[in-house]
Amino acid sequence: MSMHELTQFDEDNLIFLVEIVRQMNARGENPGTSGIYSYRPEKSEGDFFMLSEAGVDKGVFGREHMIGVGEKGEVLPLWQKSGRSTGNETPLHMMIYEETDANCILHSHSLESVWFCDLYPGKDLVEITGLEMLKGISGNESHDVTLHIPIFDNTQDVQSLAESARKTLRHSPGFLIRGHGFTCWGNSVWEAKRHLETFDYLFKYFNGNK
Repeated sequence: MSMHELTQFDEDNLIFLVEIVRQMNARGENPGTSGIYSYRPEKSEGDFFMLSEAGVDKGVFGREHMIGVGEKGEVLPLWQKSGRSTGNETPLHMMIYEETDANCILHSHSLESVWFCDLYPGKDLVEITGLEMLKGISGNESHDVTLHIPIFDNTQDVQSLAESARKTLRHSPGFLIRGHGFTCWGNSVWEAKRHLETFDYLFKYFNGNK
């Protein structure tokens, strides 16, 4: 078990993650305090993570708004204070860390991701192929691949959603929720950012051709 320590490497990554959250806010991807973001610390052995504090305006989001949680999403003593929590989507993040090698997870409420879902009513898996930007997804070395993006119906039962999503993580490092937004991850903050930007490009491409 780790002692819930953060290294300088972690601190640098958390500052970078804060910058990404603010950039997303400037693009309108986390309005009204929405969105949840997380990071797996360097010394974590699956027993603690850093998640964004709920109810914080992402336009003024800072390093102090990343708080430590245990493997079940509970706020750890070092970070506890009255009213502090990480939001309803915490179980999704815990499930992704449990099932993948992710070290960073980003969540976007972008209109592009919502509109993209509207292009495929009734579909739970969308196939994309032939676009050069598919190489932005780790493991893809050519445009001539097929990316499968899962889509789930929105629900306030996040535990149920997490269990449904658990079965699809092999398809891509991201999934969509109808009328809600998009979640993606990477094995570093940089990779998660690249995946977010790549998926956003794909959503914009298809929305522009509808």
